This record gives sequence, structure tokens and C-alpha cells, in this order.
Amino acid sequence: MAPLLAFLVGGCGLPTEKVLYEGTYNGMRYVVKSHEIHTWNGSRTDWRVRLGALPELPITITRRYGTPVEPDGAVTTDWGPPYEDALYGTYERIYVGQKPAYSSKGDLYDSQPAQHDYTMLYMSAGTDNDVFRQYAAFMNAEWAKVDEALTPTTTNFPHIIGLVRASRQRFIRSFRGMIRGQPMVLRIDPDGYVNFDQYDNSGITNRMRHCAVQMPRKAIVLHEIYLWSDNGATKADIRQFRDRNGKSPEDYFVLED
Repeated sequence: MAPLLAFLVGGCGLPTEKVLYEGTYNGMRYVVKSHEIHTWNGSRTDWRVRLGALPELPITITRRYGTPVEPDGAVTTDWGPPYEDALYGTYERIYVGQKPAYSSKGDLYDSQPAQHDYTMLYMSAGTDNDVFRQYAAFMNAEWAKVDEALTPTTTNFPHIIGLVRASRQRFIRSFRGMIRGQPMVLRIDPDGYVNFDQYDNSGITNRMRHCAVQMPRKAIVLHEIYLWSDNGATKADIRQFRDRNGKSPEDYFVLED
């Protein structure tokens, strides 16, 4: 099959990688490289980190605000810091530097930031404990230099403030219910991003407004979910929603009109 035809049929070509930063830590060489994927409808750039012979760490960004190409693996970062540390429960996490202070997030609807705000990096729950701790120690010692070198020059390169030994998906809170006969899903990401959309068998649409968990009161402001108040949902509506454990949004958040 001709290369162009293979590209069109398969949907993408081989990833292109480029070393962006390298150094030595504790006698081990480490490398940070870009990982660019091209498809028929656009391209996507993520990153990879490898310390010595340890397994490579993917740094991938979540699809949001019209990102054209889905990641080729699990999303491992957010667009901001976690809305609270308690959402991680008993899962192991280590902060690189100072733990972030939680404050009102404001409205995330209008535009995507040019750079990630401070974000945790999520690792597989099956990551060996020794691997997790070696990467945590490496980041404590070296990551400030990487961040200083790459965030001013590399589009969307995230400011990593810590590691979590579990997948990001585990900490997304998702509730389903009905609004005026329409199936809906309320999703809250670890960075406090709130998405309230129609749901069908093909997945979640993107028709409604997005807002953010307001901290430190851990509130979801209902009138910010919709662009027009006459389409809005009431507290009574949202109280009927349930997650997979049978809990309502009010078991985790304060609902405000």
C-alpha cells in the first residue's frame, strides 16, 4: 500500500519524537522529548519523560476546547491544580515543591490558557512503588530546571507540581440524570472543570456552558452552567442525579443557584 493511502486508511502516520531537554540525575541520564501525532484532521503534541532504564512517563493533555486529536493513551495531566487534595483519598501522591493553595477557580468557559496552570502528573495505578518514588525524587531535584527551560518556549507544556500513583480517570466524578426528559451527565474533573451536557450512546456532546468548582467552599454555581437562565437546571433537578455508587452531587459539592 502506498504511504499516502496507508496514512488515509489508517488515520495517522508514525509519531514524530524530538529531544527537548536532557540531563543527569543520581548517575542516570534523563530525557524529555516531544511526541507528535499527525492524523487526517490535525495533529497533536504530547511529551515523554524517561529516567535511566525506568519505564517512560507519558505527559498527555486532556481534550478540551476543541483539541482536534485525541491522545493515543490515557490522559495524564489536567489544565490546572486539583480543586482539593482530599479528592485523591488514600492514593499515593507526592507534591514537587509547595502544595497549591485552593481558591475560587472562576469561569473556565471563555478560552483555553496558553499554558497549563499547575497540574499533577498521573501514573498508572499498577506503577511499581520503587519506580514511583524514584520519579518523585528525580522531579524534586530536577524538574524546576526542566520547567524553567521548556514552559516559556513549548506550547501547552504543563507546570507539573506532583505525581499521583493512579490514573486521572479514577478521580473524575460523573453523575447522570434527566432534565426535562433529556438524559444528561454532570462531570467534574480533578482540576475543578465542570461539564454539564446531553448524553447519548455515542458519548457526551458539547452544547452547554462549562464552569468551575468554586473553592474553598467547593461549590458548583448552577446558573453558570447554562448560557441562558431559562434553560437552567435547579437544585431539585441536580439532586436527582447519581454516580455509580448511588451518591448525589450534594454528597461531594455545595450546589448554589
